[in-house]
Amino acid sequence: KSVAVVGCGAVGSMVCMRLAQAGVGAFVTVDPQVLEAQNTGRHALGARDVGSFKAKALAREITRRFPHIRSAIAFPKKWLALTPSELQLIAQADLIVSAMGEWAGEGPLNEWHQKNSPLPPIVYGWTEDHATAGHALLIAAGQPGCLRCILDDDGSPSWPETMWPEGKTLRPE
Repeated sequence: KSVAVVGCGAVGSMVCMRLAQAGVGAFVTVDPQVLEAQNTGRHALGARDVGSFKAKALAREITRRFPHIRSAIAFPKKWLALTPSELQLIAQADLIVSAMGEWAGEGPLNEWHQKNSPLPPIVYGWTEDHATAGHALLIAAGQPGCLRCILDDDGSPSWPETMWPEGKTLRPE
């Protein structure tokens, strides 16, 4: 099977690794960001990849660790900047995983997925503030439903699991 992972941060990188461990043999990774040192505590990549594009380093790491991987194509840019032929690679995957965690990218991805049927199923995954709750939403191929249906106008979940007071929540030791 093949999976396109859009957003290769903490959530996306771990999902990518688990899917590779489960036997998925082909990946497309998409993320414009570079791994920073402060990310390594929660990311599947480590210190040797600091300064590397997350999408490229993750594709390289899964092919290094898992000999069954047939292909791992990386796009170190925003998914909205993909060319039509690059978008076609995502559309041909068996599953799309969106772990961008930002409405600015996931809103247009949701629209693209709805308007370009038939596309593969898509799973949106995100964590709430301070990583106190994790969520996944599957929208099956050819089925009604959308990410927008469960979010408010700012792209925040309409029914969060956790509530935090306004203002600074970080406390010094």
